[in-house]
Amino acid sequence: MGRNRILTIGGCIILIILLFIGLVYEIKKVPDLNWVSNLDYEDKDPYDAFVFAQLLNERYGSDNVSIKDEESELDTLNQNQLYISLGQNITFNNEDERVLKKFIEAGNNAIFIGSDIEFTLPLPPVIRGVDLEDSTATTYYYPDEDEPSNLDDEDDVEEEYHEENGQQYDDQYYENSDDSEYNQYDEIDEDNIASDTISRSTKLNTEIISFTDSILNFDFVPFDSAANQYSYKHYYDDFERAKFKPFSHFYNYAGFEHEPIIYAKNNVSICSKIELGEGNLYVHTVPDLFSNAATRQSFYLDHFNNVFSQINADKVLLDKPDPFSSLFDRSDNKSPLQYILGNPSLSWAYYLLVATLILFVIFRGKRTQRIIPTMQKNTNTSMDYIKALSTLYQKQKQNSKLVRHMRDGFYHRIKSKYYIDHKDEFFVEKLTAKSKIDAGEISNLTHKLNSTTGAEFTDDQLIILYNQIESFYKKAK
Repeated sequence: MGRNRILTIGGCIILIILLFIGLVYEIKKVPDLNWVSNLDYEDKDPYDAFVFAQLLNERYGSDNVSIKDEESELDTLNQNQLYISLGQNITFNNEDERVLKKFIEAGNNAIFIGSDIEFTLPLPPVIRGVDLEDSTATTYYYPDEDEPSNLDDEDDVEEEYHEENGQQYDDQYYENSDDSEYNQYDEIDEDNIASDTISRSTKLNTEIISFTDSILNFDFVPFDSAANQYSYKHYYDDFERAKFKPFSHFYNYAGFEHEPIIYAKNNVSICSKIELGEGNLYVHTVPDLFSNAATRQSFYLDHFNNVFSQINADKVLLDKPDPFSSLFDRSDNKSPLQYILGNPSLSWAYYLLVATLILFVIFRGKRTQRIIPTMQKNTNTSMDYIKALSTLYQKQKQNSKLVRHMRDGFYHRIKSKYYIDHKDEFFVEKLTAKSKIDAGEISNLTHKLNSTTGAEFTDDQLIILYNQIESFYKKAK
């Protein structure tokens, strides 16, 4: 088989493979977006709430809308304010919950928009069917007057609830368990009833249940009327396929009074109004309806206007819920120092320990301080060097080497002062003219300096030469 034929067959095979890949696989340009549901007020990703924040600015005025930070606190002295908490999970610690209740009861409004909300409502539940003498009696809570007639038959109550809501739940969700969020009955033991300390609060998270679907039908009136319905479709990231998602809502037998605002199927509510003191708490259990992705659906603006048309406010405070806030309860947690100072005996021991440490640092620091060394006077080491070098040459009888050093030093000084080189043939004449010293004296001095080669100088001759050089320095101008 020839080479050209092999290349032709191989090219055909590769072409067939490429055609097959092109028919089977579809290449799409995926936008660089964050599809995590963060519901941030300042971000523009699909499941953030930038559009929601802009609509609030338009409705209440941008100067009246602010985002709450860690240092800002709720104003519990003024009225007609609105607090908004938007997130999938909304929870508070005891201190924040107490301040928020005081804020609402002072005549302000608050709205929680989340699918999982933990908040204690300071409302007394309605109690019926209590036998104070029977230790096995079970107390049921009903918000309306039309409670089931047979309180002893719990199965009949469950069956009636199933029929009204049109939903099928497993029997395991309706067992008498305090931990089940689907248990619509709260049980109070004999001790609480006998001591008259029945709980005067209701946990909001125990009153919300959920169902899973891809479409949420809702309206602002009950579905048995002739009003139009809105349909929210929860899509995948490509906005083409429907995605199943749990939607939270209030069930009919909630243990507190609430006024439904938005109705879902089976006459349940996804947004309700709860009166607290002089203010109102609004609870919306579907935060996705306020996300940026929900703006692709035509009802977004109608839904926003219907919800916030009922709330008037001069000031709006937006809050991002912290899912870990309940773990750090500022009202219950005290630092070790606060506990010590709160006990008189421990506080005196703490102050004594601090004073002892201060005294130890002061006196121990004085005992271990280093002695400051005596500073010696600076000396002229150059003279010591010259003296040592002269003594060395004198002991070795090397006067000629000293003469050469004296000569080099003399010529260097003349050159530096008078700018005359000793190799210049008119050296004597120029030096005489500049130094104003007799030419004969300069000639005699230069002759002795230049005769160092091959001649030995005695100590007397060395002294005479040194004196002549010093005399020249003194008389030269």
